[in-house]
Amino acid sequence: MGKLRQIISQLLGGSLGEWVSFLVAALVVLGMTWVFCRIKAWYCDDSDPAGDETQMLFQIRELHREGDLSEEEYRSIKSRLIEGSIRTDSDKKQNG
Repeated sequence: MGKLRQIISQLLGGSLGEWVSFLVAALVVLGMTWVFCRIKAWYCDDSDPAGDETQMLFQIRELHREGDLSEEEYRSIKSRLIEGSIRTDSDKKQNG
């Protein structure tokens, strides 16, 4: 326990300038990490909504199979997803 106290006192014994420099450096690293993650997410964004709808259908099918969704809820969500998919496809054909 004495060794731990000695290490802590050495860490906290730095000057104010050292602590400010450390905090600024830590904030810069955190900020750059956040920016990097946002840029990566922006570039990796999936622009195919059909993939999302297919994944959603698989997920609701699994919820229904496990008993978390009733038959009525499952059919309602499924029909909305399919209608949205059909609407999206027809919009693409009209605009494309």
